[in-house]
Amino acid sequence: MKHARFIAEAKRDPMRIYARPIDVLRDRRLGHLERLEILRTWESEARARADVADIGGVMAALEEAKRRLPRAQNEN
Repeated sequence: MKHARFIAEAKRDPMRIYARPIDVLRDRRLGHLERLEILRTWESEARARADVADIGGVMAALEEAKRRLPRAQNEN
């Protein structure tokens, strides 16, 4: 998958591309803003989906990933 197409797909449906929010930070193909956009989309979709069994756990994982995002930017 081409880079731009992959980024667009990750922004559109991050739960299909990544198993956990922290995986977004580990993906070296992404820039800081792309990571942030993907995490925001993930959060929005998790809130909207009724089939997310552990919404509290998902939200906690998303908050942890967003908290670590500035540090992850400096590691790349």
